[in-house]
Amino acid sequence: MNSKSLVESKPLLQVSNLNKHFPVRSSFGRTKGQVKAVNGVSFDIHTRQTFGLVGESGCGKSTLGRSILRLVEPTSGEALYEGIDILGLSKKNCDITDNICRWSSKTRIRRWTLVNVWDIRLKNRY
Repeated sequence: MNSKSLVESKPLLQVSNLNKHFPVRSSFGRTKGQVKAVNGVSFDIHTRQTFGLVGESGCGKSTLGRSILRLVEPTSGEALYEGIDILGLSKKNCDITDNICRWSSKTRIRRWTLVNVWDIRLKNRY
């Protein structure tokens, strides 16, 4: 697929301004600040395109992936899979993704791609 056809095609996954902030609490339980683990990340992944996410240790790569899969709830932003707002889905529709992700990380036998996970989730939704 050449770069011209990528521009003309709709993205398979479109992430816009995704943020995940974790509260920093004092010893009394009050919130005294935030750790910005993911801050304003945007990208598109098109069909048949390989996407690599590279960064230093602790820069938020895993948190970004977990936020897209909703294993942790993102603070704000938008993620569209085939035009469907996957961050707007109810938690009821997220159970199967949680199970798949836990299963794949424990067994290390089969790795699921984001497409596999969302295809299964959306088939069970409708």
